[in-house]
Amino acid sequence: MVASLYLSVKLCTRDGVRPPITAYLLPALCTLSYAYDAYLLGQPNLMLLACFLAAFNALRGKRDVAAGALFAFAAACKAFPVLALGYLVFRRQWRAAVAMVAFLGLFLIVMPAPVRGLGRTVEELKTWTGGMLLRYDGNAIAQRPGTSYEWKNASLLSSTHRLLRHVPAENPDDIHPVYVNVADLDFRSVTRIAVALGIGLCLACIFVSPRFARRTNSTNAIEWAMLLVLMTILTPISWFYYGVWLMFPFAVAGESIGQLPSGTLAKKLAIGGLVASLLLLNAVLPCLGSLRDIGMPFFGYTLLLLELGWLLTLASRRSNRVGTNNSSRGPDSQLAGA
Repeated sequence: MVASLYLSVKLCTRDGVRPPITAYLLPALCTLSYAYDAYLLGQPNLMLLACFLAAFNALRGKRDVAAGALFAFAAACKAFPVLALGYLVFRRQWRAAVAMVAFLGLFLIVMPAPVRGLGRTVEELKTWTGGMLLRYDGNAIAQRPGTSYEWKNASLLSSTHRLLRHVPAENPDDIHPVYVNVADLDFRSVTRIAVALGIGLCLACIFVSPRFARRTNSTNAIEWAMLLVLMTILTPISWFYYGVWLMFPFAVAGESIGQLPSGTLAKKLAIGGLVASLLLLNAVLPCLGSLRDIGMPFFGYTLLLLELGWLLTLASRRSNRVGTNNSSRGPDSQLAGA
């Protein structure tokens, strides 16, 4: 956790600026419950976050092969980080993308082969892929019947089914299931809607991202924060402890809000949006009743993603003004080769 927190603050802080203690407190406090849940359940998500942050740091230093290896290690440990490959392709980080694919082959096939045998390794990989990554039907996602579509799963796929199909949002006693759906569509229709929404979110993130020549350290940090949030909701299974990945997005949001002029409407809206997303993300108390069963964390993720997109737009405008006025180049100036 210490490594993830340190890298989170480092990546969103301008070079030569010593971050205040509040820069560490905000992301730490906002993700403390997620970190506790991850430790309690023995989940590696905090370690995977550290791998991603180290990979982002490597990309910033143009160490593409190292970045690809770190992305691949995270994906080999838990499959959903493989979605980072799409970002590398979008930003034309070809060396990092090729390295990620190559190291994935190394971690998943080459390294286990001397112990398990090549044929058995490939067969087990096929079995795991078919049972976990490709298992998806009206009753379960990735061999998790009964819980895949409940409120505890904050993914886009689960939330769409929960709201648009007659599946239990909670089944506390196996006799009186709770339903929160506002429509009763068939499985295929809901799947198409979920896919369309996922593509729409990805296209929206691409739309607000600055052009290659206008990228800065600040815009890159916000882009990476958006990537982590997007990955967390696009993975078919997103339990509560997945929120530990928000440590970096919260650090970026705090730093970006701090750069807005004091007393302006933009700053007030940004603070309000951050507080609202935090409340939604933690709306998991039993006292909330049917409101909890809707699956409020998904909307918290979405609101945080929208706020980061807005902050990215503001940061891009600032960098455009800097480029137009030919201001002196500092650590936050345009990165010609980023």
